[in-house]
Amino acid sequence: MRFEGDYEEEFPGQHWLWEGNLQRHFSGRAGQAKLRELRDALLELPEKRLIETRLADEKGNVCALGALSLKHRVDAGEPREQVLEMLARRIRPDERWGDIDGWDAEEATRAEAEAVGCKLPFITTVAWENDFGPSMKETPEERYSRVLAWVEKRIVHA
Repeated sequence: MRFEGDYEEEFPGQHWLWEGNLQRHFSGRAGQAKLRELRDALLELPEKRLIETRLADEKGNVCALGALSLKHRVDAGEPREQVLEMLARRIRPDERWGDIDGWDAEEATRAEAEAVGCKLPFITTVAWENDFGPSMKETPEERYSRVLAWVEKRIVHA
């Protein structure tokens, strides 16, 4: 992520503080554990595809953080279909306009990810990578491959 405009002038160096915080988080023990858990969640998906903007849809597709929540909750004993239904209800398109409110989606995603033990640097970075990544014109299958490669690249192999 890159801060631009007046923010950088008003708070010089904040971008580098954020980047340093991300580096420490992802290289630390807790961050590495969450990356491994996310990798496992992605590998366990029956369909190798990721959606954007929502935790889950009515067809049972999930985003990266939705996959992590799904794995965590199913491993804790909740029925898979029930978890998928709950995740799909968390973020729904507006009935009047048919679009998804970005603020509501962000808040619901953050709350769900925190409920399964994720910290804010992890949540914002994974959500950004899932939803915006380098290309906005990719299929759910391409997004899955890219996000999985992104996760695996950050896991430290001892």
